[in-house]
Order: sequence, then structure tokens, then C-alpha cells
Amino acid sequence: MTDTPESVNLSDVNSRKVDTELLNELRDLFARAEDQKERYDFTWNGKAKAYFEAATPTTKTLRP
Repeated sequence: MTDTPESVNLSDVNSRKVDTELLNELRDLFARAEDQKERYDFTWNGKAKAYFEAATPTTKTLRP
């Protein structure tokens, strides 16, 4: 193994090849990901306590 990277000649069109097998795998992966239903969970620490506090009657009065 060498420490220098392999040089690539970008001007030579024939030397560049597309990995169609990898592209097909990626296409299938993205298709499966789009089919899956997204789930969101809206929770936090103290959520139940916040519900109880919101439901308790207040002893304060708002004035304009």
C-alpha cells in the first residue's frame, strides 16, 4: 500500500466507467426508503406533568 493516491486522468472519457450495479443497488435502497412510513415521536421529559399542570384550575386573574 502506498501513501500517494492514484492519479486519475479526467480528460480521458474511456477510462471513466459507471458502476451500474452500485447504481441499481442505490436506486433500490432509495425506493425502499420512500415506501417506508415516517414516524415521529413528540415526547419530552415531564410531558405528563405538563398535562396535569395545564388542566389544574388557576387562582390568578388576567387583567387587560
